[in-house]
Amino acid sequence: MADKKAKVAVLVQLAPRKLGSMEDWLLEFVTRLARDHQVAVATYAPCHPQVELRIAQCGASWHDLSLVERTVTSARKWLAQHAHVAHFSLFAPRSRAVVAAWSIPSVRVVFQDCYSSPSAAYRQSALSRLLDRVTFARTDKVVAVSEYVAQRNQQRFGVRPPQLEVVYNGVDTERFAVPAPPSMSSRTVCVAALIPDKGVDVLVRAFADSRLKKATLTIAGDGPQRPALELLAAQLGIADRIEFLGIRDDVQQIVGNAAVVVHPAIWGEAFGLTIAEAMSAGRPVIGCSVGAVPELVTNGMAGIIIPPGDATAMATALSQLLDDAALRDRLGGNARARVEHNFTMRNWVDQHVRIVAGLSRAARPTGRL
Repeated sequence: MADKKAKVAVLVQLAPRKLGSMEDWLLEFVTRLARDHQVAVATYAPCHPQVELRIAQCGASWHDLSLVERTVTSARKWLAQHAHVAHFSLFAPRSRAVVAAWSIPSVRVVFQDCYSSPSAAYRQSALSRLLDRVTFARTDKVVAVSEYVAQRNQQRFGVRPPQLEVVYNGVDTERFAVPAPPSMSSRTVCVAALIPDKGVDVLVRAFADSRLKKATLTIAGDGPQRPALELLAAQLGIADRIEFLGIRDDVQQIVGNAAVVVHPAIWGEAFGLTIAEAMSAGRPVIGCSVGAVPELVTNGMAGIIIPPGDATAMATALSQLLDDAALRDRLGGNARARVEHNFTMRNWVDQHVRIVAGLSRAARPTGRL
């Protein structure tokens, strides 16, 4: 008699079109799991060629999530074929695939709660709120990516340890190493999806402040708000100082060339991977007092925290940092130390492998090979 490998399905509700820290985590997580498990990965298409290649190289299979979650029935069928343990990331609790997973008695469910829009997410019908509550009640492990998310789940759904556990997201500290001092001490960088909740319009307005007339802004990311942001920059007469790069794979170089990194999100940010990336690169961060952002940055230690949506406060913080190299160096050094202690990719992967391994041992089938 010999143990068959337990099947683990890793479902991530994103299209990995770039090579960022979320993609790094997915690849490291799947590679580690594939040593001892039969792994199926579901993300949206298009899938970055390097992501798809790495998944295949470690012996896992890739599937188009849009086909998997077309209906609850299609998700149940796929999960019944591919999962003894189903691991979800970036899903809303009421998503079809998550509901399908907990409705199958033989499937153990891990829900990594990375959800960053509680204000929008919970303006839902009574049925949706009920599905959220039932999902958390029937999930084997809820992994909150920050204390902010853990407290939110305790307050809304009564989830408690040991079912609830905090595992911080992390970054590859070698990829996001501390580079040489930037060649331009006036360069500010923002890495964000260009959607209203990310608050990039507030940052653009801040750059119209006369105190920042010699500063430049580089924005890496794309989204439906980009045309409006480009128009806003032109209307404010600062288009020549703002560069829109779109989606990039070389975020580490872009962040490394910054004097300051700004994360202007105005919603309840669940974690903020781009914040951790900047901190790992030894760059001070300006962020808003929303969600988990103050957990990462720690006002006055690794950066500056300002009220959300306040362009004047943002301009003041930028002026303070851009004019004081010693302050930037001190905050940047503290930022790097915080990442090394709290937000490493290795710990992020290790903890999720541990959680899945524990559940898969309980779910693992036995039989003759």
